[in-house]
Amino acid sequence: MTDSDFKAKLFDMIICGKSLQYVIDASADLLGNPFVFANRSLQLVCKSSSCSQFPKAFSWFENHKDEYLQVAMEADEAGYFNSIYAGDAPVYGTISGIPAHWAAARVRLKNQIIGNILVSDSQRPFPEEYQELLPLICQTIAFALQQSGKYNYRMQNYEALLIELLEKNSVYRLDEASIRENFKLLGQDLPPEMRILIVRPASPRHPVNLAILDAQLRSQFPLSLGIIYKNDCVRIFSDKLSLEVIEERLLKYMHTEYTVYGISRKIISALSIHDAYLQADAAIRLSRAVPGRLLYSFDDAAGPYLLEQATAADNMSADGIIMPEIQTLLSKKEDIFLDRIQDLAAYLSCGRNVTRAAELRGIHKNSMYYRLDRIMELTHLDLADDNTCIQLTLSLLLTGLLPFYPTDYTS
Repeated sequence: MTDSDFKAKLFDMIICGKSLQYVIDASADLLGNPFVFANRSLQLVCKSSSCSQFPKAFSWFENHKDEYLQVAMEADEAGYFNSIYAGDAPVYGTISGIPAHWAAARVRLKNQIIGNILVSDSQRPFPEEYQELLPLICQTIAFALQQSGKYNYRMQNYEALLIELLEKNSVYRLDEASIRENFKLLGQDLPPEMRILIVRPASPRHPVNLAILDAQLRSQFPLSLGIIYKNDCVRIFSDKLSLEVIEERLLKYMHTEYTVYGISRKIISALSIHDAYLQADAAIRLSRAVPGRLLYSFDDAAGPYLLEQATAADNMSADGIIMPEIQTLLSKKEDIFLDRIQDLAAYLSCGRNVTRAAELRGIHKNSMYYRLDRIMELTHLDLADDNTCIQLTLSLLLTGLLPFYPTDYTS
């Protein structure tokens, strides 16, 4: 088939007003391979009927309610989507563990990127013509999506802009004022001060319908804004809404058995949305569960996150960061040394506030002073030195003694 014949068939589908599924299936026939279309959040929007020919990595959405593609998540983690969304030309990759390949290209409506198609070579090898044909298929699908109304149903009007900010990969290159103005034009006002909440399925063994979860969040927090992004429900709240109120509503109105909740620190700039998302993610991954609390806060995960970043390089293990003085105390089995370690953990958890540390330990302030003096005698460390205390904090984080909770040491 010549390029002219290919274009004529695509044009005929549009002119004749064929249904979205017809366009998808006819396009798959023209390509000679099955494919799916997913939005910027990696949610499946539509797929060709020939997807039964997909290899295992492509068929994950058949077994999960949330309809995510294993291979798409893999490509995202490897950074392929930066290249896919940078231009109309297709990008090619392999599927780990199986002898299969994929081709992907962005789908856009004018300058707004709405998602991508992901093609498998499960029926025939990719020909050179794909370099020209895939962009044409993408343009046809974009038009068919717009005509069907499915695009508007699956995406918020501000989704593309918010995803750019979450990924810190903005093609708009806007400043703070311009970003906020763009949100206003899209019918949303960003709060002056805000936090980001992530709601995530707790385990792949218990699939959660993210669309229903997102609808519940919109219902209980009507002034918030957010989207389904990757495998998360992401919501942006005004900082005027306290953490206590957020947690109370979540506990009262949300189904929390199979979900986890992480929340960022306060941010004041839309340009910090990416950082706030990473904070909420770190809160879920690294915070220790606190009895009676639903929300994991980045304040509880900041130390472990710093530690995670500090030990990411290959030139030093986590053991190399622990101060030898701490290792010496931990190596002693007597209760008195364990008590002093706990005193130190309480002191550092309270920002080196002796009064608050004494309250955590259930002792008098003067006794806390005495115990700190005893720690300095045992370790020959100066607890008045900022640099020493930073290293001590990292050491106790590595040993799991920070953050300090009194319940850890009570029967």
